[in-house]
Amino acid sequence: MRKSEMSEINKFLGSLGIDEDIWNQMANSYTENFMIQGEETTRLEQILNRAPETLLDLILKNWAEEIDADVSREEKERCVYELIIRSFEKEFVFLDKEDLEVMAKSANGHPLSGMQLAAAQENYCRKGWLFMFCENNGCIFVMPDEIRERMLTNLQDEKTPYSVRLYESVRRCGEEKGASDCHGQNVWISGFARRGEEKTGAGI
Repeated sequence: MRKSEMSEINKFLGSLGIDEDIWNQMANSYTENFMIQGEETTRLEQILNRAPETLLDLILKNWAEEIDADVSREEKERCVYELIIRSFEKEFVFLDKEDLEVMAKSANGHPLSGMQLAAAQENYCRKGWLFMFCENNGCIFVMPDEIRERMLTNLQDEKTPYSVRLYESVRRCGEEKGASDCHGQNVWISGFARRGEEKTGAGI
């Protein structure tokens, strides 16, 4: 995480009066159980192969998906993979601008506020739409390629109700206020698209 993000977290913890030693214990436990250690990877199959089993169980629990206790690790990864793809395709139409903005900022490495950090961890990591990687005492959010590709496709699809509302909002803002005033609304979209082009080597 960036220094600005860690500062937001420290301010939030300070307001709660959490002891530093207790916070460190909580942070170490969370890192061990719900984050992925080492260099980032973006293919979902590889992400799940490296994820702690407790993280796989968390995603299954979030979607109220039950599987046999004695199921193999390989079978659990396959189940979680299918669940993540299926859930994103089903739930996308219910996401609002704030949801997509937090996800896109997280995936692009843009700074997040304390509230946005909490939303990314609580809402999207639990669903398997974002993952956290830790290396050299730093943490980053990673959006799987499979989710990124579907998100870009849906944002461009005029049949998707939300994308119609989103682009119409940006268009109106440009007409009424001027393009410069709309920068905050559309910069995360253009950045998200550029990141997708860099990964695929082609335009979207």
